[in-house]
Amino acid sequence: MDMESFNVDVIEDGGPPGLAPQGQSVISCAVASAVLSVIIVGLRFYARLSPARLLGWEDAWILIAWIWSACQSAGMAIQVITGMGERYETLSVHQQQTFFKWSYITIIFYNLGLAFVKVSILLLYLRVLRDLNYRKACYIALSLVAVVSTWTVFSSVLFCLPFEKNWKPNAPGKCLDRGATWFANAAINIFTDFVILILPLPILPKIKQPRQQKISLYLIFALGFL
Repeated sequence: MDMESFNVDVIEDGGPPGLAPQGQSVISCAVASAVLSVIIVGLRFYARLSPARLLGWEDAWILIAWIWSACQSAGMAIQVITGMGERYETLSVHQQQTFFKWSYITIIFYNLGLAFVKVSILLLYLRVLRDLNYRKACYIALSLVAVVSTWTVFSSVLFCLPFEKNWKPNAPGKCLDRGATWFANAAINIFTDFVILILPLPILPKIKQPRQQKISLYLIFALGFL
């Protein structure tokens, strides 16, 4: 289940009366995700700065991606406060609209975060690996990610027009087909993830560097994927 469908399902499928709202588990996951991302990004910067200063544009992109991720976690927590995990019929119209408004905003944060992470990884490839053919492949992948990410971000921003229809379902206006859009976004994100994952595999073992530097390089790539 992707981020977007989860936001809708969790409010409609709240547990039976008398049980603790399912939204509490969402807050736990959001906090855990935020803490884990701080640790991973911190380790990445530590690996890049020690023993030499190796910061580049890819680090700026991953830092911005972390900011979007933190915004997403905050958005998920706010959704719990505004009704996530509660039974849909127990919420007032105002609560329902507030929940869906934050759901709409959080999905945008999610897609922006994904876009910046993928660009950061590809910029890291271009910084470290010098094979001409490989760099051409990286630029092609970077162009693909740019196009795909533009679509996923704009399809979430412009999902319904006028904008208020995103949180007021009965308002006049038009929306994209929800199921088709979600499945398309999930499919293209999985595809670009796979491309980014396999792209460096043929060339990494061929890099001629001292063993310690090669281990550091693998560590940097691993933290980049995380």
